[in-house]
Parts: sequence; structure tokens; C-alpha cells
Amino acid sequence: MKININTVDGKLTSYQLDQPITGYELLLKDDDKQAASIIAFTLNGQLKDLHWEIKEDAEVKFVTKDETLGWTVLNYGCAMVLAHAIKTMYPKALITVAKTNDDGFYLDFDYSTRLTNEDLVKVEKQMHELLKNNLAVARICQTQIESLKSHSENPFALEYIKLNHVNGLKCSYLVDNKTLVVASGVAINETKSMKAFKLLNITGAYWLGNDKNKQLQRITGICHYSKEQLTAVIKDIEDRKNRDHRKLGKELNIFTFNDDCGKGLPIFLPNGMTIKKVLQNYLREQEFKWEYQEVATPVLGSVELYKKSGHWDHYRENMFSPTEKEGEQLVLRPMTCPHHCMIYKSVPRSYRDLPLRLSEHALLYRYEASGALTGLERVRSMELTDSHIFVRRDQMKAEFKRCYQLIAEVFKTLNIKIDYLSLSLRDPADKEKYFNDDKMWVEAETALREVLDELKLDYKPMIGEAAFYGPKFDVQIKTALGHEITISTIQFDFLLPRKFNLIYINQNNKEVNPVIVHRGLIGTYERFIATLLEQTKGVFPLWLSPTQIAILPINETQPMLEYANAIHETCKQNNIRAKIISSGTISKRIAEAQTQKVPYQIIVGQKELNDNKISYRQYGQKTSLTSDLISFLKLLVKQVNDKK
Repeated sequence: MKININTVDGKLTSYQLDQPITGYELLLKDDDKQAASIIAFTLNGQLKDLHWEIKEDAEVKFVTKDETLGWTVLNYGCAMVLAHAIKTMYPKALITVAKTNDDGFYLDFDYSTRLTNEDLVKVEKQMHELLKNNLAVARICQTQIESLKSHSENPFALEYIKLNHVNGLKCSYLVDNKTLVVASGVAINETKSMKAFKLLNITGAYWLGNDKNKQLQRITGICHYSKEQLTAVIKDIEDRKNRDHRKLGKELNIFTFNDDCGKGLPIFLPNGMTIKKVLQNYLREQEFKWEYQEVATPVLGSVELYKKSGHWDHYRENMFSPTEKEGEQLVLRPMTCPHHCMIYKSVPRSYRDLPLRLSEHALLYRYEASGALTGLERVRSMELTDSHIFVRRDQMKAEFKRCYQLIAEVFKTLNIKIDYLSLSLRDPADKEKYFNDDKMWVEAETALREVLDELKLDYKPMIGEAAFYGPKFDVQIKTALGHEITISTIQFDFLLPRKFNLIYINQNNKEVNPVIVHRGLIGTYERFIATLLEQTKGVFPLWLSPTQIAILPINETQPMLEYANAIHETCKQNNIRAKIISSGTISKRIAEAQTQKVPYQIIVGQKELNDNKISYRQYGQKTSLTSDLISFLKLLVKQVNDKK
């Protein structure tokens, strides 16, 4: 039997072979390849190490060291060396799982003694000692039964194998012919490319990310091909740490969490609430301009409502458990679409009434696993900038364009940088996750593709990421932690109008189901404020800043404080948010205003008092300017009105 292999790298090279061949052997056949720069390959799109054997017809693409996939393979290999070092130093430790991420790699293990940062230095030293020799990192693939036998003394590995085998097969990596680690990634086959690495920290982590499981120890690290590359990546990681919204949120008193109140339930502090209210006012103005009608619906819904909508079957694991009173079961709502359907249904509708644009700044509750909770990025209580637009089929494309134009306008005003746009489609083979109506799906997906192409938007198709009721268009952003999150969304829904028997009377006096366009303007306020914190590094534009002016009197004499209070009162009359900072030395108070990233500082001294003037300095500037207060406030009011 012949094996036909095509290698793809700018040009197509074809081979017809009589027997299986490894990726490395194929590499040597291709004269145009520089073997030293190749670290792995993809086999029909699946990443493989170079020792993987190609046994059937395939398309092969070699992966170089400079590619992201190549760097991932290097880091997973370094995680294997870390596992070997841990087992060398602590033979009774149980290696559970190693994985890679955008920052490098991590290794989870179970050990009776909690390791410290001092121990981390020793582990790193042990890794350097081991890497003086070029260690073999050999992949071993076995049947599930054989693999369970090989890892029989490690209960974590046994559980992982049972959960993650493919067609009864499971691979492991054997490091230096001594340490066996169940595979969850693809590793480089030798260690000579590991020129530079750094272990970053040691923390706790729940097994399989479930807080009901045992807490393990997790070492995170990063590996590169040179010390210079490693230094650059670590610098980038430190920069992203400083942009982490959790760090900034604490420093700027934006939000907090308290387990006594409940995990994943954010508490907005006064500064955070100011930002949220200013955003709400702006978005309500925009929705009014774009002809939305705001509504308010209850935070509770009956279980029967969600059964009818289909969310109970498809979304139940993310819903809080229902509470029962007088025979009625109520649940905290995870979305508002069923409620808005009831508003639509409350009166007869004509084709002339459409589109009907309902908006709501809606409090929602979704049960996220404890291990997934991440600051404001992933919470259990949230407020969504939600809208459901009921349209005729002939209005779908025009309404999508309106939604997109509104989102684009808001993002431009807020200076939000997006990562990419995605088109989430169903997996046609998955009849359980997605409503089984091929005609409906084809119509919805075709319409969405067509309108995106008409708008000339560059987007990524994502098979299997659609909602259960229809395809969706999402705006994706990358966080400081390297997570990809959805901010805005537009979705076509043919299903809910049928489930709730929503109708309008068309021009021929016949009953017709409308289509629902689901629109999330900026997603949830929680996630969006996290994004704002990270993208601005906490330096908000004037109109959004919780405190817009810090008033700093030189001393606390009565005339000085009276002048400062008069300035403060005039600021309030002009709707400018100001605060007086009067305690401590002037240098400390200036530093406090800088730390809080207040856009403007007004210094009140004897000269300013005598001349009835102010001296002000903008955040990030070293020089001060002098002005009368009214002229200065006019400047600020204009900036606020211009959303600067």
C-alpha cells in the first residue's frame, strides 16, 4: 500500500512511499529544509513531534523554532525536564499534569511538603545540572490498558488517562529513560535547544481546576532559545503583570471581592461605580440615538420559561440552582432573551412595527467554576449591555450593519483595541449541542457570512462555537493574562421566535415569525471595565476618570482651605469630579495624586490665593500652568463633552 505525503511550505512537494516514515526522516528527504531550524511538524493540522510516524496519506507542514507552535513545543519539553528534576529531588512527588500557555509552561504535582521560593531556586539549579547532558525526551504511546499499568502508582495520571485517551490510546513522555509523564502536549525530542529558561513562581492549583479536588503545587516557567530572547519575553510578562486589571483595580480602588459575600460576586467601590455610571450614561445616549427602547425585566425567571426557551437543556450547568416557593420554581436569570420575548408577545405586532429594538442594562447570574473565576474578567454576577432586536427577514442585514456601526462608534470613542473578529458556526455533526434544523442553520449562517463580506470585515470562522440557537459574530480581545475574551456580539436567532410562537402580521395579513438579533454592545460592564483598566494601564481619559481633579493646598491654614473648598464647590457646579487632598506633606500628596492617576492636579499656594488664580499640572507632565479657575474648567468641560 502506497502512502502519499504532501509537504507544504510555500510550495507543494509530494512523496509516494512504500512504508511509514517519521517526521524527522521526511525532513531529511526535503532538500529545501534546514533541519536545524525545524522543531516539530503538523500532520493534517495536528501538532506532532519529529519522531511521530506517518502511516497514512497526509499533509505535512514543518514547524520552525521561530513559530509560536515551535516555541510551545520547546516549552512543553522544558516542562518535562522540570518534571524530571522534581522526581530527582523529591522521589515521592507525584507528577500530575504539565501544560503550556502564552507565557511558557506550568507543571502541577502532589507532594507532602509545600515548596518555597527558596526551593524553586534549588529546582532551577537541578535543571541546569541535568541539562549539561542532552537528555532524550522519548514519546511512548500505549493502549489505555497498557498506559494505566505504566502509571499504576500515580492516581492522578490514572484519572487523567481515563479522561483523555483517544480511541483507547494514550501517550506519555519518558525523560532521560527515568521519569514518565502522562502527555497533555507535544514536546521537543531532545534538550539541546533549551539554552535559557526561568522558573517564575510556585503557587497552589486544584487538580483539574476543580476546587472540590485536592490542591496541588504548581510551578510556572518559561524557556527560550537564547538568554536575550528569554530576557525580552520576561520583560513583556512583567509589563502585562503591571497591566493586569486585578492589580490595577486594587491600586485604584475600583473593585473588590469578599468570599463572605460569595465567590465571583464583584463589589464595585466608589471609584469603580463612577466609571460604570459614566459609561452607562454614554451608552444610553448612544442607544437613544440609534433608536433603542430601554426596558427592565426581573432578575428571576421561572424554570418553565427557560425550559421553553431551550436554555434549561443547553445551558443548565451554567445556571444557579432554582429555588421553590408555593410550587413555583424560580432561577436567577443567566440571560434576558426569554424575558424580552415576553415583552414582544405582550401586544399584537404588525410588519410595520419592525424592527423593534429593546435594550436593557441587565443584571445576570451565571455559575462559573471556582477555578475559572478571574477578577472582573470571569464572574458569577454581571451587568450586560443587552439588546434584542425583532426584525423581518428582509431587515436582517441592514440591522446587523446598524449594530456593527454602533459597536464600531463606541469602540472608537473608547479607543478600544481589538485582537480579531470571529464568526462562530455550528458543528453540523453535533446534534445534541445545536438545535437540529439544517435549513434554519444554513439560512442563518449564510445571511451572517454575506453581511460580513458586504462590510468587508476580516474574520476567523470558528466551527463549533455557535450558540445552540444560531451563529454569532464576536469581537475578541486578548487580556493581559493572554486570555481571549468576547466583548461585543451580534447573533441571528431563528429558533426562539418559533419556541415562543412570536408572530407579526405581514402585508398579506398572514402570521410570520420574526428573527431575533441578539446584540451585546460592550458585553458586560465587569469585563469591559477590566479591558479598560488593562488597555489604559489605569490612566483613564478625563471624562471617565473617577476623580478628575486633585486639589492640593500648600498648607492647612484657614484661608488656604477656604480657597481650596471654593475651588471644589465650583468644580461640582460644573459637573467636574474633584477632591481635596490636604493631609501630609505637599510632595506626598502630589505623589498620591500621581499614584491614583488623577488627570489634573491643582496646586493652591499663597501666590494663587493672592492672585485668585490656580496652578495646574496634567498627569504625566512635569510643568505647571497658571490660569483663572473658570477658563480652566471650561477647558475641562469641553474635554469631557468631546469624550477626551
